[in-house]
Amino acid sequence: MTSSESDILNLVIRARQDFESGRVFDDECDLLERLYTEYTHVPEVQKFLRSAKASFPRGNCGLTSVYFRHKFATGELIQGSYNGQNHTLFQLHPKSIILDITADQFGGSSIYLGHIIPPWSLKGVIDVE
Repeated sequence: MTSSESDILNLVIRARQDFESGRVFDDECDLLERLYTEYTHVPEVQKFLRSAKASFPRGNCGLTSVYFRHKFATGELIQGSYNGQNHTLFQLHPKSIILDITADQFGGSSIYLGHIIPPWSLKGVIDVE
């Protein structure tokens, strides 16, 4: 594993811990609100974030994906699925690896870093500016 791959893995592990503990919702609430509002329209984003914090990892795939895009400043949000369930993923460039810290809501792993393999599948890029 290269130093850069190790740095990516450490950031992903730390993000999972911060989401799981609720720390990211407390420490970066304004950032999460802005990022998620840019991603999709949520009438009551504060209420959504409270619900996301209480139910992590369930329903957090889009939120964690926009968070990773912010942290890495590159990459794409991908509409896909996990074992047939709609799922938003983050694809990091230039390596085109998937970062997923919410697949455990469907019985998958709590942290996945790698190429698309079943049960993950891709449907297309989500256009977010």
